[in-house]
Amino acid sequence: MSISLLIPPNFGLNFNGINLEDIPLFVTLLFLIYENVNKKYYQQKSQFDMFFYIFFVIFVIYTTFLSSQNFETFNKINIRFYAYILFGFLIVKNKYIDTIKIFEPLFLVMIVNFFIVVFQISMSGDLVGWISNNTSSSNFFTSGRLGGIQGSGPNVIGFFCALTGVIYINKYLEEIINKKYLNIYLPIVFVSVFNLFFTYSRGSYLIFIFGSILVFISKDKITKKLKIYGLLFSTLSLVIITIFNSSVLLKQSNRSFLNEIGINNVQLFSGTGGGNYVKEVYKDYLITLDADILKSELNIEYDENEINYKNNNYVKSEFPKGEGYLKLKFDYYDNFLPRSAIGFYFSNDGESWEQLGFDHTNGSIINLIENDSFFEVGGWGDGQSTDESYLEGFVKQIQIGVDERRVNFNFLEENRNIEYFIFSPKNINLYENINDGKIIFDEKGIKLERPRSYWIGLPNDLNLSRNIVALADHFPHLVL
Repeated sequence: MSISLLIPPNFGLNFNGINLEDIPLFVTLLFLIYENVNKKYYQQKSQFDMFFYIFFVIFVIYTTFLSSQNFETFNKINIRFYAYILFGFLIVKNKYIDTIKIFEPLFLVMIVNFFIVVFQISMSGDLVGWISNNTSSSNFFTSGRLGGIQGSGPNVIGFFCALTGVIYINKYLEEIINKKYLNIYLPIVFVSVFNLFFTYSRGSYLIFIFGSILVFISKDKITKKLKIYGLLFSTLSLVIITIFNSSVLLKQSNRSFLNEIGINNVQLFSGTGGGNYVKEVYKDYLITLDADILKSELNIEYDENEINYKNNNYVKSEFPKGEGYLKLKFDYYDNFLPRSAIGFYFSNDGESWEQLGFDHTNGSIINLIENDSFFEVGGWGDGQSTDESYLEGFVKQIQIGVDERRVNFNFLEENRNIEYFIFSPKNINLYENINDGKIIFDEKGIKLERPRSYWIGLPNDLNLSRNIVALADHFPHLVL
């Protein structure tokens, strides 16, 4: 297993999706199957065996005929499913194998990845080796993150770092209990934690923290008093980290959003088959990418019929209209967590609101600067996108709320230069309708046809700094 984690992904054979990194595990699997046939290290057949083989056959039938659209038994994902399930069964069944010892050689993986971090060794592939942030910052701790050699990115290598750290903490405690104070286990723990930190994988952090706590409290020879002190110290350390460096554990995550997509697209008897889930669920987005990049990075290909079907069903309309309300909500202090969060909502009646996507946060407090500059509406940008569509529309009213205070701005023509001001984009001079034509008003408000030609400024006497703020942008008429 350790050797397989030290071979770059998609390297070598490419036999039906199986590559050089898969060989060590398959060789080990063949060895375990051979031993099982000879029954040298295995117990006699039991009820456990019968249940497993029944499950295994049912699983193969399910993944081949029920959850796959193309009846693919031996695609690379299905092969890996079968191999790992069988591998785990044979390991557990072998009475001479200590399951924990299987993971001890992972210290080799930790040593190699330690040098990758220290020397920031980048490799081909977006999720392999040292993943640079591509910034000019000289701060070593923010210059990138560890992706490992095995591919699949920081979360995967983060799991193995956490696992190795917990295993060798266990071995170190055993040596301390037995009063052997000089050993090599503590350096391995240090290297594992060092690598783990640079994965910036929150799930892996939690695995290591709670795994270490469980190992510590499970030692019978450690006194109850020392266990209590250890738990209190660990809890206090976690609270301090969360408060003073909240972005480590509370930063932005789209997992809930992706989980929702996954649940909406999973059906028990009508799936996409092993390896095809991403291809099907995210097709609308993936077909917009370069075909060569899609093939090299994700090993996904779409035929012409799939691409043309999408293009033929994409309807362009010059004047689709929509009316309603948009709201931006900013929580300076999100509930009991030390972070700020931003959410976007829409409504058809201004009363019941539905969130667009999910809350956005970088996991830290955003301290808005107290100032009296104008709030900007519109902006200096034309809203152009790659498919030559653009956003234009009327804005009738904006309401800004700070705590219990509400301020309304109505974009009527007679309120110009009273409740709001219109400026030219390159400076703060008032826009005089000289070079770019007349600004259009009607009962829907002011037309934002060309945001690059002018921008709307709202007088500001509100202190948004360190407040829970709800910014509600009302657009009774939008033209897209």
